[in-house]
Amino acid sequence: MPAMNMIQALNDAHRVAMRADPDVVVFGEDVGFFGGVFRVTEGLQKEFGKQRSFDSPISEGGIVAAAVGMAAYGLKPVIEIQFADYIYPGYDQIVSEVAKIRYRTAGEWTMPMVIRSPYGGGIFGGQTHSQSPESLFTHIAGLKVVIPSTPHDAKGLLIAEDATAEGDFHSAMTFAAVYNAPAVLVVVNNQWAISSFSGIAGAERATFAQRAIGYGIPGLRVDGNDVLAVYAAMRWAADRARSNLGSTLIEYFTYRAEGHSTSDDPSGYRPAGEAKAWPLGDPIERLKAHLIALGEWDDERHQAMVAEIDAQVRAAQKQAEKRGVLPEQGKENIESIFDDVYAEVPWHLAEQREQSLDEAR
Repeated sequence: MPAMNMIQALNDAHRVAMRADPDVVVFGEDVGFFGGVFRVTEGLQKEFGKQRSFDSPISEGGIVAAAVGMAAYGLKPVIEIQFADYIYPGYDQIVSEVAKIRYRTAGEWTMPMVIRSPYGGGIFGGQTHSQSPESLFTHIAGLKVVIPSTPHDAKGLLIAEDATAEGDFHSAMTFAAVYNAPAVLVVVNNQWAISSFSGIAGAERATFAQRAIGYGIPGLRVDGNDVLAVYAAMRWAADRARSNLGSTLIEYFTYRAEGHSTSDDPSGYRPAGEAKAWPLGDPIERLKAHLIALGEWDDERHQAMVAEIDAQVRAAQKQAEKRGVLPEQGKENIESIFDDVYAEVPWHLAEQREQSLDEAR
């Protein structure tokens, strides 16, 4: 992995994002021709042209406002505020528009934009080049504020921060990359989180597999309904891990045909016949048809296998039911659900147990 300083890492992160997505645009004061006051955007205008890397007027409020309009339109602006001291003219736009547009429109609109700015007294810039206003934004719901401490973090955060829904993902990816972990990280993208479409988590702006780029590890996107493709991708990634070549992120792009659970009715948030329109249909039937076409399988053996598996599942269910099922247990042993995890029950679970017992009496 090449060694980079902070400026080089940020510059490379811009290039990675702009090469991967033509909707990414970069602008700000002196950002285009000169490459920014710290040369973070140096060379971007030459590679990507003046339509995607350009200079703005000296108007921080205007820079932020323009980015808001671009993001609402569908572009992905990355703007530079030359020094954090100058961000105050854009404060109203950031707090009133950027932070609130998703909530205000019930998720219909989003703000896929990044505001990047140097802060603090590290360069000894004096009165108007050394302030640290970033804490003002950490109190605003709807904004993500990140402060990288290393070039590695800076590159990964600039590329990936808008794309992740949970910090656990960042932690796992960073750990895998830094320690060259022999791991295969799998995202099963069935396109739904209960009733929330995956686009809310950024899936329409970039694939989940693309997020691996920011961490310097390979990312694969595979048809999750193709059994052979799933096997091939996993075998390749596992071989890399066993050969001490590091981690791999695999996104299995599939589809949740049924509800999230037995209590979920998907017809309330998506067309009732949508599952039937999913290309190529059921993955088991796809594999069956493929193997029959190759002469490696037939309907008779398939039906025998289905019957055998059905018998195994039913036998396992009956064995489990011997330990008791909820309708038979009633409320006599309700406290057992609080006693089977901890040797000493924590105070908050003890309170919940007593509340449950009081309600059952």
